[in-house]
Amino acid sequence: QWKLSLRGKASAEVSGYGSGVVISPASTKEPFAADQFYKLGVNREEVRHLAGRVRLFDSDAVVSVNQAAYGLNAGALHCPEDLCIVYSAWNRSYYLMYRRGQQEAADSL
Repeated sequence: QWKLSLRGKASAEVSGYGSGVVISPASTKEPFAADQFYKLGVNREEVRHLAGRVRLFDSDAVVSVNQAAYGLNAGALHCPEDLCIVYSAWNRSYYLMYRRGQQEAADSL
């Protein structure tokens, strides 16, 4: 594993597994993290019941849970709510991400 610093503002642990690379936050203080999610389903119709209650990021703009966590924490993605839905192209599934401390809110959906 390596530690990656991004212009001194963020850091991450990077490790390789098989043909993929996993990036996880080095700090647990960030509001969103790649391990704070629930798998919802493989197609958009399966998450349609959450429309209007939870922000759904465009699958062309966000392609993974890791990317969403970093974008949300860096301010590149805007989500003032505690929950959001992202699509993972790698896993071909939708995920409900929740802000640190908001697992109960995610559970209540």
